[in-house]
Amino acid sequence: MSAVDFDTVMPSTQMTGDCPEDTQLLREALAKAHAFISGHAWCTRVREQYFGLGVGGIVSVFLFEIAPERGDIDELLWVVVGDLPSAYLVADEARDPAEALAQYITLMRQWISAVNEGGDLSAVYPVAAAATSANAAALEGRLDYLEKDLLPEWRETFESRRPA
Repeated sequence: MSAVDFDTVMPSTQMTGDCPEDTQLLREALAKAHAFISGHAWCTRVREQYFGLGVGGIVSVFLFEIAPERGDIDELLWVVVGDLPSAYLVADEARDPAEALAQYITLMRQWISAVNEGGDLSAVYPVAAAATSANAAALEGRLDYLEKDLLPEWRETFESRRPA
């Protein structure tokens, strides 16, 4: 059974941004997320797609229900896309989009540490970028912004929706 709180997401058809430009950027992010998840051989098709949170052109978090190729593949996956590496996350470990983004930040920081310390990249989430200190620094700056300026407000929003 999934831990996802479906009250924290909406069908992607209902997704709107703060303005028409933001809505268009979010639609582009959805297309990118759909292409990313459906591009994996273990995803035979996308059944449902939900919008969780986002700022057009910066970061978006979507929830996908997929038809997996095999029974050992999770059917619900969070997908994070934006001006940073795309990634999917198992939905069982994040109840809402803010938790998914926090988990994403943790995974990306592990990649940054592996790059900076010359560690084993096969032991961290694979990032579609050259493992250079410049790329690690650029990603770290983006993650710092997300963690300090956006994530706290989103966490508060989703926490306030939970029953006491």
